[in-house]
Amino acid sequence: MIGCASRHHHFDPVCDYGYVSSLGADFTDKARRAELARIRQIFIPDLVFRLHALLANHHAHAPSLLQQALNLVKIVADEGNHVYAEFFGRGSDPYRLTAYLDKVRSASLLALQASGTPFAVVVK
Repeated sequence: MIGCASRHHHFDPVCDYGYVSSLGADFTDKARRAELARIRQIFIPDLVFRLHALLANHHAHAPSLLQQALNLVKIVADEGNHVYAEFFGRGSDPYRLTAYLDKVRSASLLALQASGTPFAVVVK
């Protein structure tokens, strides 16, 4: 069985939440590792998009949600997590990362309108 210690340099839900131990010897198979990598490449960007949309779209109800949407960028960009790498998928096409950054730009413009700064939301 492959250990998570070798992969612990970045956020990996498969290792960090203990799913490796349930996979047993099958996880050593190269094809299985490729499948898990592909699953991360599909679902992590989708989850980030959905969470960002949820937070940004409901900021009128609670202004702190917009700040949380802006803080999500820090998690995606963190070198320790390597979440941004999952946005590239199989190739080096940066389309999904570019689309996410466009959404971040929109949230920053909302923050600018609300607070006078694109980097923080002042909750009144």
